[in-house]
Amino acid sequence: MSTFFAVQFGVSYYTIYCVPWLGWDLVEPLTYTITQGSSILGLVYMYRHRGVGTEFTQLNEYWQMRR
Repeated sequence: MSTFFAVQFGVSYYTIYCVPWLGWDLVEPLTYTITQGSSILGLVYMYRHRGVGTEFTQLNEYWQMRR
């Protein structure tokens, strides 16, 4: 996730300051939407997997039992 946000920051920085026809007015709402969407997806993932580790000792055992 850190790599995703680092790449997103790099791309948005490049498009805002180096590409003349793209600017703050176009790129900022897009990066805000992507960041909020990925945060919501992360929360949904954490909510769906909130019981992992309570019944099993390791996450690997959980995924093997689920398969």
